[in-house]
Amino acid sequence: CSGPAMSLEDMCASYTASEPPPSEIAKTVFESLQKALDQAKENNEASEAHFKAANKTLSVLNEIYATEEGYVCDLRKLIGEYMAPLHTARHLSAEDEQGIFLNAESLLKVHAELLKSMSSKISASEQDSSLVTVASVIANELILIVPFFKMYITFCHRYSHALDRLVACRKANSAFDSFVS
Repeated sequence: CSGPAMSLEDMCASYTASEPPPSEIAKTVFESLQKALDQAKENNEASEAHFKAANKTLSVLNEIYATEEGYVCDLRKLIGEYMAPLHTARHLSAEDEQGIFLNAESLLKVHAELLKSMSSKISASEQDSSLVTVASVIANELILIVPFFKMYITFCHRYSHALDRLVACRKANSAFDSFVS
C-alpha cells in the first residue's frame, strides 16, 4: 500500500463499485477444502474432535476472507456512489466532505490491497492447498497490515463527529439531502 498518494478521481477510477469480485479461485479453494474435510469425515479418516477443529478453522478462515471481501465492496460503494459524485457535484465544502467521509480512501487502499494479496496467494496455492497453507496465507497477510490499523484511530475517534456533521449538512443543504436520500 505504498506509493504516491492518489487523487480522489484516480482512486475512484481504480476502485469502482462495479469492479468484479476477487478471484473465484480463492473461493474454489475454500469449497475444495470443505469437500475434503467432509470426505475425510465420511471415510472416518479423522477423529470427531479433529474434524470439528478443522471444520471450525476453515469456517473462521472463510469468514475472514468473506468479511474482507464485503468490507472492500462496501468501501468501494461508499466512494464510488457517494463520495466521488458528491465531490464532482460540489454539494459539500471540502471541510464537510473530509469530516463526513474521514479516511475512507486510505482504508479502501489498504483493504483492497489486503484482499488482492490474500486472493492471489490463496489462488496460487490451489494445487497444493491445505488448511495449513490457507491459514498461513491469511495470517501472514493480516500481520503485514497490522501497522495500518492506526488508521482506525482516526476513523473511530471522529466517527460520532462525522455522523453529527452528516445530519447538520443534510439540514442545511437541500441539494445534499436530496442526493443522500
